[in-house]
Amino acid sequence: MRGEGLEGGNRFVADWWSELVQVAAEVAVAVTPLAAVAVVSNFLFLKLPRTQVRTVITGLVLTALGTMFFLYGVRIGFMPAGQTIGQLIAASRPALLVPIGFVLGFVTILAEPTVRVQTAEVARVSGGAIPERLLLYVLAIGVGIAVALAMLRVWLNIHLLAILIPGYALAFLLMFFVSP
Repeated sequence: MRGEGLEGGNRFVADWWSELVQVAAEVAVAVTPLAAVAVVSNFLFLKLPRTQVRTVITGLVLTALGTMFFLYGVRIGFMPAGQTIGQLIAASRPALLVPIGFVLGFVTILAEPTVRVQTAEVARVSGGAIPERLLLYVLAIGVGIAVALAMLRVWLNIHLLAILIPGYALAFLLMFFVSP
């Protein structure tokens, strides 16, 4: 009996470690290009003093570690719960996935700090021609529609091209109705 408990604990630690290593590898793939651009830019153009280079390296390491632990927490905490809830809804009332997908996509954009920064910057650069709130809500509605379409596509087994081709056709058509 004691061996089973210890073996179960060892398996838990092995699973935990395996998941953490996988997340670390994914974060490394995401951060490495940014680090490479920083190194090449500094070598060719910026030529920052060593203290600033250390600060940039520290920032990259902290960003990578923070992202790694955040994603790990999401994977072990939120994703299993989300998968279970999604499976229950899909099994009992799949039509609910479409509006739920829209709401999740919409709210995610409203809550995303980088989108807030981006919309403020666009409003500033455009001299107010593109209002910050308008851009924020257009982005949120667009992402909500995209997530709802993704749910609809999976639910009704719609081919991806049946969504992409009309979407691109609409985008190209709208180009004729906007000012340069």
